[in-house]
Amino acid sequence: MPQQRGCADALTYRHGAMLLDSGATRFSIWAPDARAIAVDFNDGRHHPLTAQNDGWFSATLACGAGQPYHFLVDGQQRIPDPASRSQAGAITDASVVMDARAYRWRDDSWRGRPGTRP
Repeated sequence: MPQQRGCADALTYRHGAMLLDSGATRFSIWAPDARAIAVDFNDGRHHPLTAQNDGWFSATLACGAGQPYHFLVDGQQRIPDPASRSQAGAITDASVVMDARAYRWRDDSWRGRPGTRP
């Protein structure tokens, strides 16, 4: 069976949408110049993220894998997640919550960049 490469990094990465064991998703974005950030589920629902002192905004919301979303910056600018692990289409389209543990690598023969592995 192929080794699950990259999964540990995907599960601990602070940016973006992180599907949790509870089935909820933690959304995080670093936007030190923003006054407010919300998650826009592209259906009229906007969920504000909590501002941290270090420029981060985050919230844990009830949604699972496959949910499309944008970030709404200062109530005006709708942007895809700059740390998205999946897009609904082009890079300007909605980001999509992804279950990193369910991803199956399709490149079993790839072993990393030459010279980076012992």
